[in-house]
Amino acid sequence: MPVFSDTEKDFSVRLMYGIMLSCGAVIVSYRILHPILAEKSKGTYAATYLILAAIIVCHLIAKSGRILLASHVLIGIEWLAAFFGMIREGATQTVVFPFCLSLILISALLLGIKAAYFYTFLAIAVEITSSYLIQIEVIRPVKSAGPWSSLIGEIGSFILVAILMKYTLFGFRTVKTELSEVQRYAKLGGWSLNIQTLELVLSKEYQYLLGYDDAKESKTLHLSTFLNTYVVDEKDKAHILDILAKSQTQKEITDCTVEFVYQIRRKDGQHRFLAGKGKLRDSTVGIGTAQDITERHLAEEALRPAQEIYSKVFTFSPIATTISSAHEGRYVEVNDSFLNLFGFTREEIIGKTSIELNIWPDPAQRKAYFDKLSQKNVLVDEELIFQGKNGKIIHAECYSTLAEINGKLCAINLVKDISEKKEAESLRRLNKQISDQNKLIERQKQELEEILKDLKKTQNQLIISEKMASLGQLAAGIAHEINNPIGVVKSANDSIQNYFESSTDRIVQVSEILQGLNVVVLNELNTFIKKGKKIGKSYLLRKFARK
Repeated sequence: MPVFSDTEKDFSVRLMYGIMLSCGAVIVSYRILHPILAEKSKGTYAATYLILAAIIVCHLIAKSGRILLASHVLIGIEWLAAFFGMIREGATQTVVFPFCLSLILISALLLGIKAAYFYTFLAIAVEITSSYLIQIEVIRPVKSAGPWSSLIGEIGSFILVAILMKYTLFGFRTVKTELSEVQRYAKLGGWSLNIQTLELVLSKEYQYLLGYDDAKESKTLHLSTFLNTYVVDEKDKAHILDILAKSQTQKEITDCTVEFVYQIRRKDGQHRFLAGKGKLRDSTVGIGTAQDITERHLAEEALRPAQEIYSKVFTFSPIATTISSAHEGRYVEVNDSFLNLFGFTREEIIGKTSIELNIWPDPAQRKAYFDKLSQKNVLVDEELIFQGKNGKIIHAECYSTLAEINGKLCAINLVKDISEKKEAESLRRLNKQISDQNKLIERQKQELEEILKDLKKTQNQLIISEKMASLGQLAAGIAHEINNPIGVVKSANDSIQNYFESSTDRIVQVSEILQGLNVVVLNELNTFIKKGKKIGKSYLLRKFARK
């Protein structure tokens, strides 16, 4: 038989196997006793084999974990066996009726009330149909084997019903006992109050909280008796009576739940703190629970001074701080710095999400941030961009962590405004750019000055070159002007030199000739030369006079 840790499922499996064994035992007993006690034994017992086959198939299916399917197979095959026994094997309706009743109970226990209704209507329909078909002789049932045969079938059906009730009551008792143990382990008790008669009913688990460890059943007493006997503080008594008075004026509101903490005095004189929770079931009766929270309450009281300090630190912190639910992101608490930074009022923020307040300009960035937070639980120095109520862009460093507060997972977020820091960084970057530009300009200025110096040098060189070129041209011109006369002089000199050279030769020749002349000829020649000089001189004078 499969075993499950779930008590309810384990009970269903045990009940199904109990029914299987009971049905098997009853049908086998019927198969053994019927041939002995019946006036006329049957040739075959098909219903017996059908039920045994159903038990085997149901067990095989249940081993695979499909309990619901196994229950359907068991009830379906047994149903077929019941009507097959009535129609083909001569079982009377008095036998089939309790057997069908047993199957309806089985279906209700294993499959639920809807299955019980279904098999009930199916039994009625099959009974009416079979009776009609028998009446018109379409079906010819086998005659009954006698009163003893019917008695055996009825006894077997009643025994099966008794076994079913035993398993059912045992299962209910087991579940109830386990539930009571769970409540005691959780230090939880139940109560109900008639707000008209003020009659208070305490469960045995509640009595366990009051120190009555041997309580076996619920206890009824008047509310005033309970308050005077067990409630310690007068303020708690007044608070409970105040809640009762308000509930009497709001009887039509049945979905309103109240919670309160009060101190009780146990049977042994020990004081304990209980957390009560209740609501109106109807206009007359209120129901609720009480749980022993003494250790937690004392621990909270011990931590209250520290909590007050933390609350003040949270409230007056210059860093914007929020507490929001981790699943929905709804703000639970915010401090004044957050309100001043984003420009909202507390009423506008509490209960809302950052998306509803349009704090995140980019919702995708918010999703990525919280996905990362859910993975790491703590995020530090995350630079984000937010948006205030008036549309102001806020640059911030965020610090977030997940923590459980009052039993709920919350996200604690610290938002440090670094907008001024960003602006300062922008100014520093701008100043650096300006400084770099100035350095570049200075370097370019120096380069230009060097270039200017080079240009001046080059200019001076060019000027000198031009001067030298002009001087060269002048010198060339002067040289040209000088060379021309020199060339003329040289040419004339060459001509004179040539002339003198030729003249020398002629002089030599003339001298030789003159030496060979006599005195008379020489005198005539001398006279001729003198006349020639006079004539030449007068000619030059006349020519000069004409110019």
